[in-house]
Amino acid sequence: MSDPAFDEEAALPRPLSISVIAVLLVLYGLATLVAKIVLLMSPEIYQGTADLTGAMTSGGFIRLGLDLQIAYGFLASLVMVAAGVFLWRGRNWARWLALGWMALSLGFTLLLVGPVISFYLKIPLFLVVAYFLTTRKASAFLGR
Repeated sequence: MSDPAFDEEAALPRPLSISVIAVLLVLYGLATLVAKIVLLMSPEIYQGTADLTGAMTSGGFIRLGLDLQIAYGFLASLVMVAAGVFLWRGRNWARWLALGWMALSLGFTLLLVGPVISFYLKIPLFLVVAYFLTTRKASAFLGR
């Protein structure tokens, strides 16, 4: 006897692209979270990062202190982990969270460091992720 609460059409297989992106989001989020914790625990690393950040952001359109950048980094890490976990679980809102946060991060990078190579390297990455999160298979899996 079949379970009436189970809808066979809703049991679509997870596309490989969703699996890969979800795992990468979680790994990236966790790695950057650990990096921020290490940064805050080591005065030497913090000072080196402060010096490097000062040099990197000299061409930016806005100035933002390292502490605020670290706070943004913590938030970004948590958002990426959440987006990855819920993308894996097939939540449609997680797709838009990941894409929205990546677009926000792209804009933040431009404002903070200016039009430099790190900004231009993020554009194709964003476009590839956006493409794979909006394919028909991904939409069918996430839009159920």
